[in-house]
Amino acid sequence: MPTEVPFPTRPFYIISKLAGDERLALAKGDGGKVVLQPLVGAFEQLWTAQDNAKDGSVLRHLASGLALTYRTRRHSTPRAGGYETPEGVVHLTPFVPGEVRQVWRAEAVNGWVALNTRLDWERKLNVYRSDPRGDIGVYPWDRGANNECWDLRVETGQAIVADMRYVGQGSVELEYLAGRPGPVMTVDNRAGDTLLTDVRWAARSYKIERAFVIDEASKRGGLPALGPVFGFHLAAEGAPDRQVLERPIGPMTEGRSDDLELEMVDDPAQVLIEVPPGRVYGYQVVVEYARVVAPFTATLSLGSSVSGRISGEAVIKGRFFGVNPVRSEIQVLDLTAVGVDGGQGDLVGSLEPA
Repeated sequence: MPTEVPFPTRPFYIISKLAGDERLALAKGDGGKVVLQPLVGAFEQLWTAQDNAKDGSVLRHLASGLALTYRTRRHSTPRAGGYETPEGVVHLTPFVPGEVRQVWRAEAVNGWVALNTRLDWERKLNVYRSDPRGDIGVYPWDRGANNECWDLRVETGQAIVADMRYVGQGSVELEYLAGRPGPVMTVDNRAGDTLLTDVRWAARSYKIERAFVIDEASKRGGLPALGPVFGFHLAAEGAPDRQVLERPIGPMTEGRSDDLELEMVDDPAQVLIEVPPGRVYGYQVVVEYARVVAPFTATLSLGSSVSGRISGEAVIKGRFFGVNPVRSEIQVLDLTAVGVDGGQGDLVGSLEPA
């Protein structure tokens, strides 16, 4: 009996068993046709498998998001009302949920796989007449001939940002947030009879939030299946002196704007201490933040595990969400009346970190 095997969970190449000097991979041709091309390891030759609600999977061309689709012929019968059989050349068409003519199954065949239509297990994806420059469609099973067997080779490489541009200043949303105070460092000079001066370090921590969110239109091509995209950098226009986006951002997968990556950075602030005799002063760092939303367009290249090269282009659009520190000040509090542990005290003034 035929043995069904699962499709890969990562993007993969559909490589023909046809003999020749080059490995030939399934790709998108002109007019929505499907063609064979020499395997080069590129977005344009990658496919993803999307589980169907009942069984089988929809095979989607990663770069375009289109689905591998077969045609059917209707046969009438007196009692059953008729039935359909897959036949003819396959095409790439927009994905339609529940469309059975876009559903395929993989069958193990002596180390290779046959790609079966869900409507009829015996109708397989076939290179007609074994002509690598000819048509590709569905055809009755021919006992594992080279023109109907395929290798689903997984691409284990990564997507890399080759170029990233933020939209102009008018499209960047910028909002300044209320300052976040840190712990109070107390300096007690109640026993002294002269001005206490010193240089000390006050606790200061930055809370940084960030995410790159890929727009839904970009997701339809299956790019998120490649996993994290590496190389997002910061070049946003519209941020004051670029301070809001001055810190580097690590690789991120796509996500929701309310699911930001959080990073805490400890960065003690140097403080010039001056406490009059008989007084207790508190020194508290207040960090001011800004929230930015910046639309971007990124061009991705593929660092292919198959070719060992960086090649190809795929354009995605999205938005960068971030909350970053923009400045900090040190508030000086007179705690003499409330004591070291008694409360906030009176504001004496503010200092810039040394």
